Order: sequence, then structure tokens, then C-alpha cells
Amino acid sequence: MEIPYIRKRTGETFYVFKLGDDSDGLSWRTAFHTVQAALSAIPDEQGGYTIAVRPDTYMEANLFTAHKGAPGHTTS
Repeated sequence: MEIPYIRKRTGETFYVFKLGDDSDGLSWRTAFHTVQAALSAIPDEQGGYTIAVRPDTYMEANLFTAHKGAPGHTTS
């Protein structure tokens, strides 16, 4: 039985880690070096994407997304 209020995650997870190779962000090994790079990699506004960030200090200001997000969903 499916519970209707639980939204299934359909998007990819993008990773941020200063020791990643900063290529595609799809694993810890290929992680982006910045949170902004991960935000910019989100390809659409359908939602369901996750950004996982390894603990460290990321000195970034004025982060922005390329898309507004899925209708009816908020960011946290």
C-alpha cells in the first residue's frame, strides 16, 4: 500500500567535497568543490534532487539556483 503524502525522490544526488575531482558531482570521488557548482548542475525544475555536502568550510556567498524548483515544494 502506497502512502500518498510521501513523495518519491526521482532526481539524482550531487556531491560536494573538496577532495573530489570536480568533474560531474555524481559520487564522492567526482564531487564538485563548491556548493554553487552542485546547485548549477541541477538540470530542471522537476524536483527530487539532493545535494550531499561533506563537512568542511565552504566560503561562498550569494548562492543561487538555475531553476525555481518543483511547483508546491519548498527547500530546506
